[in-house]
Amino acid sequence: MRRDSKITEIQDLVKIAFNNTYYRSSLKVLLIKRKWIDIIGKKLFFHTSPEKMYNGILYVNCSHQGWIQTLQFYKNEIIENIQKYYNDIQVKEIIFKLGKIDNQQSVFQPKEKKEEKNITKTDETKEGLYKSLNIFFDLCRNRKTNT
Repeated sequence: MRRDSKITEIQDLVKIAFNNTYYRSSLKVLLIKRKWIDIIGKKLFFHTSPEKMYNGILYVNCSHQGWIQTLQFYKNEIIENIQKYYNDIQVKEIIFKLGKIDNQQSVFQPKEKKEEKNITKTDETKEGLYKSLNIFFDLCRNRKTNT
């Protein structure tokens, strides 16, 4: 069967994505968000949210200036906790700033089951996407540790 030159295989797209610095940084932030409640603790989880990572600097949004000041004292401990879960993610510095907190119902935390009549197609699609992302992240971590 003749291959169309305009069709790109998924494995090629994944390679391109992982070679792109923006996507690698975004993936690192997603991995950190996945374990954020364990890294930062339940109390701080609802007041902080990792936003982006650039050149080894993790930018974390905080809900109030008081949390920013408090978290300055815990930078090293937070970095150590990140290294504990993801030793391949190198965080040299953390910058805390005021910003939107999107952890209230984290996409990586199990959701409570809704009644069947209230579940919409959109909810089912999102849940399937989150499950797929979790499988993908686990595969990436396993592949990285096996090499």
